[in-house]
Order: sequence, then structure tokens, then C-alpha cells
Amino acid sequence: MRLFFSAGDPSGDIHTARVLRAIRRLNPQTTFFGLGGPAMEAAGCDLLYRLVDRPVIGVLEAVRSVPFFWGLYQRVRDVLRTTRPDAVVLVDYPGFNWWVARAARAAGVPVLYFLAPQLWAWGSWRVRKMRRLVDRVLCAYPFEEPWYRQRGVDARYVGHPYFDELANVQPLAPPAPGVRRVVLLPGSRGSEVRRMTRPMIRTAAAVRKRVADVEFVAACRTAEHAAWVRAQARKAGVPLQCVVGQTPQAIASAHCCVAKSGSITMELLWFAKPAVIYYRVPRAEYGIYRFGLATGIARVRYISLPNIAAGRMVYPELVSWAEATDWMLAHLIPWLTDPAAHDAICREIRRIRALFARRGATMATAREILEFAGRRAAGRLAA
Repeated sequence: MRLFFSAGDPSGDIHTARVLRAIRRLNPQTTFFGLGGPAMEAAGCDLLYRLVDRPVIGVLEAVRSVPFFWGLYQRVRDVLRTTRPDAVVLVDYPGFNWWVARAARAAGVPVLYFLAPQLWAWGSWRVRKMRRLVDRVLCAYPFEEPWYRQRGVDARYVGHPYFDELANVQPLAPPAPGVRRVVLLPGSRGSEVRRMTRPMIRTAAAVRKRVADVEFVAACRTAEHAAWVRAQARKAGVPLQCVVGQTPQAIASAHCCVAKSGSITMELLWFAKPAVIYYRVPRAEYGIYRFGLATGIARVRYISLPNIAAGRMVYPELVSWAEATDWMLAHLIPWLTDPAAHDAICREIRRIRALFARRGATMATAREILEFAGRRAAGRLAA
């Protein structure tokens, strides 16, 4: 069996790599190729291009990248016409993956979407595009399957692969007795780290002035990101430890966290760690965000996945073009100084976790992909 995968961000790369290994355990003869990153490559995927190395954050950056992605689309289109894989599996990364789906449809190749864009949250009219270009959606959350099916899209609930990956994580060595650890999570992309680090460091400096016996750990994806974070901490006079490639371990060891929005909130949920979720955007993009809320383009009130799933504000969250130190302190200080306040939010997070945090998603996804693609492979062999 031959499968084409397309993942464009670090978390999608990691999730897909685990699915590839699960597929290989079930069907060792399967071959993989497509777009992705180093984790997929290490799992045996022959990459046409390392899409993870080409991050696109925000509308303005997407516009500037159009010529590059048009050339990549043409390359993918030609490859799919020539190789005719048994299935194309899209992983998150809305935008370019819609074009991959078009190329697959033109080549007569069936399409699965794993970790699909959250159409129920933003731009729900795009479900027409999903119905036209995608044969089946593999849903990460239980409420997604009925939402898609009611709109004429074949969907199967498989669960979120994060929970498989996090189940056996061991925390970092704990801090000294009596010391509370705050973990800073500025993001996985360079542009996010540059935008998020300074306000997080300023918040850490303000916490140090108000709370004794507190330490800070920043969890970074790369050594380059860690160097940037350390430099900002030195400028602010904030003692800070950086760890690279140990984000779940750092979260597991935290008393509380400061995090950007995104898939990291699933890790916070799994470990039941209190966190403020802050996402700083350029002022122009903040205007677009507010416009979406005002006009109904955005269908949900929250940006954090646990809050969306719960339908209420469990994790404090804020999207803003401005720094928000005072807002973050209003939540962090009680968690650090009042055990009852800390215990109360931890209990609330655990209640939300019980709703949908289950293991087994990686293998369930692998089985769905093999079953779906197997029908085409059988027809090809028979022919």
C-alpha cells in the first residue's frame, strides 16, 4: 500500500510520525511519502519537501508566501498524477492542505483528513469545501463526528493522539521543597517565540516581585529558540532554566504555566495544570479576529481547545495585540499563593479532562487509514 501524507506544523509532524509507525506495525509493506518534517522522515516517510521548515503565521505572512506555495502545489499535483497513491492523508495545516486535496481529487485519489481544521469554530461555510474535496474526516473530539455527519461529511471519531503520547511522560526533576515552578510555553515556531517571549518574561519578573520561592522554566522546541529566550531573560534580570525537546516533561513538573494558545493546551489538560492562555498578535490581525467575532465568522467564544470542549472558560485566555502582564498576574498570583485557589482550578480541569481525554487514538487512526486505503489498494491489485 502507498500513502501520501501532508503535515505542515511541528505537532502535526510528531502525531503523523506515530501514526506511520502504528501503520507499519499493522502492515509492514506500506510505504509513505509526502510533505512533513523530521519526525515523519525518521519514521520512514520519503519527503518531497520539509513543509514544517516553512512556517506561515498570520494573514500577511500567508500572502507573501503565495508564490512559493503555488510552485509546491504544482509539484504535488504532478507527483500525485504520476504515482497515484492509495490515499492522501491531510494532517491539520488548513490553507495549503486544501490545495493538496484538490490535487488528489484531480488525480482520482481518495482523501482523508486527520486533525481537521476546526470548521465548527471558525468559517463553518468551509464545510462545503470539506464535503467536496475530502472523503472522510478522522475526528479528534467526540462532538466533531455528529457535527460533520449532520452536514453530509463522512466522519469517524478516533480521539486525539496527544493523549497516547503523554501517557508515559515522566516529569522533570522537581524544584526544591517549598519552591513553586512556573513553566513558560512561548510556542513551537520562531515567529511565535519572538512575539510571545518578552511579555512572558516581563510577567515572570513581576511574579518574582510578589511571590517568594518561585522558579521559572521555559520549554522550547529548538536550541535556537532556547537561546532567544535566555537572552531575553538575561536582559530582564530573570533567572530562568530552558529545556529543549522536553515540553511535556516540563508541564508535568509545573505548579502552573503561562502558555500561548494552540495544541499545547491539550498537554496542559492531560496533566491538569493551571495556565493562563495568552496569544499576542499584530494589531492588524487582532482587528481581523475581532471582526470575525462581531460578524459571526467565528462560531465559538474561546480559542483554547479545553474551553471549546467544555463550552465555558476553564482556562483563562486572552487574544490581544498588547502585552497583558496585569491580566496574567491576576490569575497567576492566587494560584501561587493560595492553595485552595490552585486546588479548585485543578479539580475543574480534571473534570473537563474526563470528558474526552482517552488513549488509543494513534492505533485507531492507523486502522481507519488502512481500512480506507485498503479498498483502493485491493482494486489496484485486482486490475
